[in-house]
Formats: sequence, C-alpha cells, structure tokens
Amino acid sequence: MNPTYLGIDFGTTKTLVSRYDTRKNMSRPVRLGRGTDSVPTSVFIESNGCFYFGADADDQSAAAPRNYRRAFKLDIGTSTYLLSVRTEKERQRFTAADLTKKFLGYILQQCAEKSYPCDRAVVTRPVDFSPLQEKQLQEAAISAGLKEIIFITEPEAAGYAYRMECADTNWQNALVVDWGGGTLDMALVSQSGNELHANRRYRDGTSCGGENFDDALRLLATQIIRSGSDASLLEEDETDLSWLYNSRRQFRKEKELLSEQNSRVLHLVSHDGVPYRPIKLNRHDFEDGIMPELQRAAKMAKSLISSIRERSLKPEFILLVGGSSQIPAVKRILEQETGLECRTFDQGNEAVSLGAALYAHKLWGCPEMSPTQEAFPEIPPRPSEPPSPTSEPSPVSPQPQPEPIPQPKSQPIPERPSGSAAPSSPNSSSQPKPAPKTQPSSTENGSWKVFVFLLLAGFLFFLINGGFGDLLPWFFQLIVAFIGAGSIMNEPKYGVYTIVLIIKKLWLD
Repeated sequence: MNPTYLGIDFGTTKTLVSRYDTRKNMSRPVRLGRGTDSVPTSVFIESNGCFYFGADADDQSAAAPRNYRRAFKLDIGTSTYLLSVRTEKERQRFTAADLTKKFLGYILQQCAEKSYPCDRAVVTRPVDFSPLQEKQLQEAAISAGLKEIIFITEPEAAGYAYRMECADTNWQNALVVDWGGGTLDMALVSQSGNELHANRRYRDGTSCGGENFDDALRLLATQIIRSGSDASLLEEDETDLSWLYNSRRQFRKEKELLSEQNSRVLHLVSHDGVPYRPIKLNRHDFEDGIMPELQRAAKMAKSLISSIRERSLKPEFILLVGGSSQIPAVKRILEQETGLECRTFDQGNEAVSLGAALYAHKLWGCPEMSPTQEAFPEIPPRPSEPPSPTSEPSPVSPQPQPEPIPQPKSQPIPERPSGSAAPSSPNSSSQPKPAPKTQPSSTENGSWKVFVFLLLAGFLFFLINGGFGDLLPWFFQLIVAFIGAGSIMNEPKYGVYTIVLIIKKLWLD
C-alpha cells in the first residue's frame, strides 16, 4: 500500500484534509464532509458523554445549544472552559485544547476508515500563533494519534499549492493573503533557487475573518426585517439559541452566493415555523456593510508592503486564498490600495491543505516519483523506495552495472601510458615523478647518516679501549644509545646492527 502524506488545514470554521497521491503525482482533498471536502470545526456533546463532530454536531446544536461549540481554535492557549456538560455521572469541562484533541482524533479516524491511515502529518497554523498556542496544538495533535507533527504557516502552505498546482515558477516574491473564516493572515512568500519559504519578518495576522462578513450580512437582513411588519417576530427569535445557530448557517451560505450573484432573496423561518417575508439582499449593500473590514485589511497589507526595505523582497503580486477572498470587493480594494495585481486560482479554497500535503510529501516522500523533484531536488531519494517498475527503467538499470565492473580491472592500464608517454596522461605522469626523487634522496641521506654514525662509533671504541676511566664507558653508552635510536628511525637495519656491536663490545668484553 502506498504511503499516505496528509496535510491538515485546521481552520476556525472548517477543516480540510488533503493527501498526496503518489500514483497520480498530485495532492487532492479527502472527501470527509457531506458531499463536500471540508468538515465544520464544531463539536457537540450529549448528556451521556457522546461526541458529535462536523455537520453531525451542527445538526444536534438545535436540540441543546449550550452543549455545542464551534470556532474553538481561536481559544487555544487559554485555560478557559468552553464547554461544561453535565452527564449522568458527573460534570465534564473541556478547554479549547481538549476539544481540539477530540476533533483531530475524529479527523484521523475518518481518514483511516477511508484507507488513508497516517500517524504523521503537516498541520497549518496562523502566522500570529504564539509559542504557547503552538505547543498546545502540538500536544493535542499528539494525543489525538499523531506521532510526528510538522507545523507550517497557512500562507506558506498556500504558496506551495500555487507553485505546484499552477506550475507558475516565474516569480520571486508574493504577498499571500489568506482570508479564512476566522482569521486573516498575510505573509511574504519568496522563492530562492528551488526552495520556497515565508519571511518571518514580513507577516501579520488578525482575527478578522469571514465570520465578520456573516455578521455584517446578518445585520443587514435584521435591519430590513425591523423596518417591516416582522419586527416582533424577530425579537422572539433572537432570544432562541437554536434559531440563531441555524440562521447563521443560512447567512453564511447567502454570503457565498452573493460572491457570484448580484442579488439574492433570503427566506427565513422563525423557530415556531412561521415564515418571514422574503428579504432581498444586494451585493452592493453587502459590500458597503463589510467596507470597514476591507479597508482595514487593505491598510494592513499596504503597511506590510511598505515595511519591506529590501528591493529583492518586494512582492510582485498578491495571492488571494481562502473562502472570504472570493468576494469581488476584496480583490478590488486590495488592488486599489496597494497597486499590485491580485491573483487567484481554482484551488484557492483548498490551497492551504493542498500545500500542506505537498510539504508533507517533500519531507517524507520519494521525490523521483513526484513533480516535487524539480522544486525540491535537494532531498535524496530513499533507497527503500525504488522507482516504479516501468518498461523503460528496467533495461536502463542493468546497463550501467557492467560498466563500473571492468573499471577496477582496467586500473593498471593507465600506469602503462604514464610510464611510456607523459603527454597522454599528465595527471598520472606527474604522480610517479616525485617517487624516484624521494627514494634516492632518502637513500643518500641514510647512507650519509650511517657513515657518520660508524665513524662516531669507531671513535667511541677507541676512547673506551684507551682507558679514560670506568665512568666514561657508561656516559658514552648513553650517547651511543641516543644516536642509535635516531639511526633506527631512518635506517633501522644499520642502527640495530651497530647498537648490537656496541653492546657486545662494552658488556661482553
């Protein structure tokens, strides 16, 4: 079974998981939701302690809204209890880290049931995550079942997806704007050679996300309702938590449709089943309602671009990813304020998870089997993963094998031309030349030392036989021992032979 390389975009409002398909050499989302690739980041706990996640949790929210929680990602790093559920045995309290552990465990279980089991993954995070938030997210992911986890910022992952999915490498710097459901992240992503990285000095993030647009559309609709005859009906519904949760999902859907259409007709139903009068929503009015948020984002992007002093890091364009970036006003306002072109691509909504899966394959995958071989050639291929058994490499692989085999046998061949003809192999001819020079020099020096040593030994024999006292032989023996040791280091044969003669003369005679 092929290895699984997962990239998890743990979002504020929805979570996407992508895997790298080694057979098709591409990363694709894992279908985990109901007819969609994304899973709502939501949790519901029953009174018996049973957990529901995603769309199932959204369905249960109407029954007991207080046991329902969504967008708990933003509360990671705090010790505040987000859910407190009284079960049959005791009251259970859960922090954001506890809910994250349960939710990621559910995601990994769903991947395993779809034949994509994995115990390591690349998980994305916002650029403004603190070390404490990252630590709690890592501990929650490990507790959920991941043995190895690598973090990558969301804009950086989107840059990987844009480069690989669109095959666009004719750029050096880009400002990636990831406008998701709960956060707005900006980061300068650069290409240096075959590497792509996010510059930590030039990045910024805020909690201004797509939910702010949902609230703006909801405010616009409620203003229209209050001006009509359904104002009293709205006052009763706003006190009902289940109606608020259900209407929020409907406003979110209408917001997405307004990104493609100029107007929409909203049909709301009260908690008692009484329908509201149709509400007509225009895109122009909706854009006016979110204009403060758009101006805030454009100001943040303009300030970040102006802070880049290096000319080599100036962004060439703005890459828009995330669901909220599909709103036409986002592109228009950013281009007006920054003067840069805003680009989008088809996989913009899934860009973060796709890029995370690509990065996972870059870390743990086999580069010769994927298009990342061109983007990341510095990663050596694993010997345990041979190339795919195709018809072409099979005849190619045995051919180079017999070529290196005769090479060691032909090693004495360059020695012959080196001795016969110097110009044919200048490198080989230069190597044996110093050898004959060093050899006669060493023999000449050795014979000279032996000759001097023999003269000195004869002189010592003469002094000893002349009888200069009993102490002189021991003194001269010490000198002879030192001289003999020096002679042994250069010419052991002559030195040892001479010392034997001295010992025989001094002690045996």
